[in-house]
Amino acid sequence: MLLFGEEHEIFMGIVEQFIKAKRITIFGASAQGRKALSFLERLSKRPSFFVDNDSEKWGKSVENLKVYPPEKLLERKVDAVIIASSTGEMEILSQLRKLGLFEKVYSMEFIEMLVVLKYAFGEIYRCFIEGIDR
Repeated sequence: MLLFGEEHEIFMGIVEQFIKAKRITIFGASAQGRKALSFLERLSKRPSFFVDNDSEKWGKSVENLKVYPPEKLLERKVDAVIIASSTGEMEILSQLRKLGLFEKVYSMEFIEMLVVLKYAFGEIYRCFIEGIDR
C-alpha cells in the first residue's frame, strides 16, 4: 500500500510520535503483553510498566515490570500506550479515550510493522530513525 500526500504525512507523524516516545506502557499483562515487550525491545524501547483491568495482576510483575490498574495512567505521564490484548481491544480503546489518552494509543499491529521494517529494511529504517532524532 502506498500513501500519498496528506495520508503519508499523517502516517509519518504517527511513526515519529512513537519513535520519540520515552515513557511507554503496555495495556495487557498477559502473553500478548510479553509479546509487545519483546517487539519493543527489538526497537530498543523499554516500557515503564504494565496496566491491566484484572485486579489479580495488580502489584505483581511481568518481566520485572510492575502491573498497575489503568487509573495509574492518570498519575504517571506516558507518551505511548500499547494495547496488547487478544480480547476486548475496543473496550480498552474506549477506556483509554475516557482517560484522555486516545492520541497516545498504538496497536500491536503497528509495533509489529515497525519491527518488520527494521529487520527487512534495516538501512532504510536506520536512516529514517536518524532523521527523526535530529
